[in-house]
Amino acid sequence: MAVIGLGTDIIEISRVARAMKNSRFARRVYTPDERAWLTVHNKPQNYAGLFAAKEAAIKACGGHLLDYEITHTSDGKPQISRTANATHSAGGSTAPHPDSRSASECSQTANYPAVDTKKRDAVNASFNSESLTVSISHCHTFAVAVVILSV
Repeated sequence: MAVIGLGTDIIEISRVARAMKNSRFARRVYTPDERAWLTVHNKPQNYAGLFAAKEAAIKACGGHLLDYEITHTSDGKPQISRTANATHSAGGSTAPHPDSRSASECSQTANYPAVDTKKRDAVNASFNSESLTVSISHCHTFAVAVVILSV
């Protein structure tokens, strides 16, 4: 297997705890199944961990928060998959850049690599649920996640 995408994210749990007070936050970030899991595991660090995993997936593959879903095995290990209504192709981000410039402007001025279309097409041809690996951890203050895209 070849690693073709890697994403990591870290977030302050207190930021997510504040966002949880907004009734729209969970609907904008988490899938219905994730919200059901979070209802049972209702702690800010769990919300933050899932959020960090989704952000890491966007960095590894592109897309949007609701394009990814985090589930758990019977022993609690997190798993990640693309949702059925993912709005992008793997390997090419459609997520807006924080500074609102186009992707080509960012690649020229901020050292962001341009999308390699041959690589993106190869990823899309072989993308399946085993293509993504996730690891999530937290301490009292921060939640962190890493996502690896491999084919």
